[in-house]
Amino acid sequence: METLEKTGNDGILQVKSNQKFLLRDCERTASEETPIDVSTSRTRGHGRREKRTAQVFTSLASFSASITKQWGKYIRAVIKVTRDKKEFSTKAKQWKTSREEAYYIATKAFSARESNAFIRRHWWIENKNHFVRDVTMREDASRIRRNPDRMVRLRSFALNVLRENGEKNIALAQYENSLSLTKVLEYRGFEP
Repeated sequence: METLEKTGNDGILQVKSNQKFLLRDCERTASEETPIDVSTSRTRGHGRREKRTAQVFTSLASFSASITKQWGKYIRAVIKVTRDKKEFSTKAKQWKTSREEAYYIATKAFSARESNAFIRRHWWIENKNHFVRDVTMREDASRIRRNPDRMVRLRSFALNVLRENGEKNIALAQYENSLSLTKVLEYRGFEP
């Protein structure tokens, strides 16, 4: 939050379970206060239906004094996002439903529609880049402790080269490249 303040930017940050007091106060706000704005969006595809509802709260009256003292100067809004999902199970031949709730704090009271879009865009980036690096390139399992940023850059560079050359399945491309140095050397570089 301090970085956002120093740079003059606004942001939305997810409140996770390891921030239990802040999360508790966000949950209390959503249950006790009235949202100033609500927006719902729906997506469908690949045997999945999702309804996302964003609610924006600007009242911090439900926050405890200790949280207000620590975070009050940064928080202008609490955002609650509810995701109702239906996924079709081909084995069971029926829809399985699930519900997730996530809480965010924002340095500005964005509209519920903007909040929904910003959070959605973040997860698009997370799934397209970070998830691939974490799972396919096993970044989280890395034991490198000195100058790990160098390996992060190399992984990102490799991922960019693969994507620039039209690779859609990064895991398969890595496997095929491990079997053939010739394939690796055939990749073209970046073109301006």
